[in-house]
Amino acid sequence: MNWYKDIKIAQQLIADISRVISKSDFERRVQMLYNEYKNYLDEDITSWQKWIQEDPYNVYLSLDSDADFNRNYMQNISGDITPHDLVEAYLGGMLNDANQQFYQHTQSPIESTDVGERDLPWQAAEQTKLSANEARSLFQLASQRKNKSNESEVMEARKDMLLFYNTDRELSAKIGITDSELNKKIRSMVGFSFASKQLHEGLNENIPTEHQWSGMLNSSFVGHNSISPEDLDQFVKGIDVSEAGEKSYYGQNGESLRKYIATTFMAIDTRLSYDDLSFKIGQFEKKTTRGKFHSSENSITISDVNVGTVAHEIGHYLDYKFSRELYPNVVFGLSEMSLGDIERFANKLNMIEPKKEWYKKTKLFMEEIRKRGDISSAYLQSATETFARFIDKFTSWTTKKAGGFVYERDSYLDDNFSERDFMTWVRLLQEKSYVDSL
Repeated sequence: MNWYKDIKIAQQLIADISRVISKSDFERRVQMLYNEYKNYLDEDITSWQKWIQEDPYNVYLSLDSDADFNRNYMQNISGDITPHDLVEAYLGGMLNDANQQFYQHTQSPIESTDVGERDLPWQAAEQTKLSANEARSLFQLASQRKNKSNESEVMEARKDMLLFYNTDRELSAKIGITDSELNKKIRSMVGFSFASKQLHEGLNENIPTEHQWSGMLNSSFVGHNSISPEDLDQFVKGIDVSEAGEKSYYGQNGESLRKYIATTFMAIDTRLSYDDLSFKIGQFEKKTTRGKFHSSENSITISDVNVGTVAHEIGHYLDYKFSRELYPNVVFGLSEMSLGDIERFANKLNMIEPKKEWYKKTKLFMEEIRKRGDISSAYLQSATETFARFIDKFTSWTTKKAGGFVYERDSYLDDNFSERDFMTWVRLLQEKSYVDSL
């Protein structure tokens, strides 16, 4: 194809192409492929820049055979354009970033809807108004020193206090103390800072109670409570503990694991249910494997009660949960779908437009965070792995903001997800709660 030799035709086509893939995006994609294939290239090809300059034909072949590249870019480019044309355009200096459409989350309207009674502990609680007497009584109970006989009652009062602290601007006046005194007291109870309070309020401003995000509120209390096997059993499909894992799971290590599973559920929040997810506590044949999500079984295996992998594997579960809501028999996650896939599956289900839009927005968000993810290997740069690591980091961010204990791993040093990314994910969770209620 010789369109790039005709200046007028080229200018129009390049403008169309640049709306789908910018120069920066194209370079990153070539770099990703280079990191995947560099061990198979000639020794003198020491960078992606040298690869495309000295061996453009093999770059073209690699792009042409890359399903991910075709799904996310080529399917969205109109006309008879091929990856070979993109390589030629790039080498000719014709790709640019001028027309790039940067990702920007647009908040969809969220209205109050009937979601039934609250049946999940991480679901937003109904907000009521306290009288001055009720506020003083609650404050006195929450301020008591914990002991074995009153622990449950005091912790419940502290959780209620934190809820009203974030929703009732007149709370300190009702109690009869200053705002600063109340802030200090709340911090001593749960470690929930004033800055976190402001962030929580800002994220939930103008959002109906039933669709608000309570991730930080919930996470404040998980570390202060014990989570029994029976507590966790009621929220998942099942937990299968192998004979070899019994001693660990029902001991101190198991307590840490149960807390981390609960922490992840609490941080992600909204009205998502995990009653189709199973856990298996056991060992892998490979000692280096710590955890694995089995998509065919909708289960997560945790090796030797390894706490550090839980949120990551739940990220994989969510990826598949969302895709199966579109198409029950799908064998890949939403992160690996194209916008065309989403449109096709949603139309088969006669899905209402707000729901369809949520899946499209979430898919675009998944692609956006890949731009800040680790691309040092084919495994790490995949869409599903990047999203799983993002959920891991999101859980840590939420828990840290809540003043709780953070199960943070340092194995993803080249991921650069931002607080803005985490806040956008909160917005998507709020929208998910709303569209699921329609």
